[in-house]
Amino acid sequence: MEIQRGYDLVERMRQLGAEDPEEWASSELEEDIAQEARWLAIRQIREAITWTPEGIRRIPEVTSLLEAGADEQLILAAVREVAREAAFTVLNVIDSTGDPDAPEDSPGWMLLEARVDPEGEPYLTGRDVGALHESLGFPAEDGVYRD
Repeated sequence: MEIQRGYDLVERMRQLGAEDPEEWASSELEEDIAQEARWLAIRQIREAITWTPEGIRRIPEVTSLLEAGADEQLILAAVREVAREAAFTVLNVIDSTGDPDAPEDSPGWMLLEARVDPEGEPYLTGRDVGALHESLGFPAEDGVYRD
């Protein structure tokens, strides 16, 4: 399905903060992969799992550990890794499209790209927004995700 856009995809990916916007746009345009939708999902997930020192101090259990003398950087590293592993696991489950332990005739799932038509109505393009776990990546030392 040809997607009609009123914008330059490379520039849009750059505005959205994609690492290597040319590569993301090229993949979408040449391979018909819903890369803009994939990036939008990954961007939101990365933001949700990015922990800062201020953020972990809002967790009562962390505050107790800090008051007991625990090392803040060690706690922060652990929280970041647990968050990344949880997100990766959830994305991997979504990407799997089904429960391997369920009976063969059980339903599965897919994440599909949605757009909005000129009348403002959402519709599915039919393009898979899969392999999200492959794009999650790892945070830098400061906890921010970037290449």
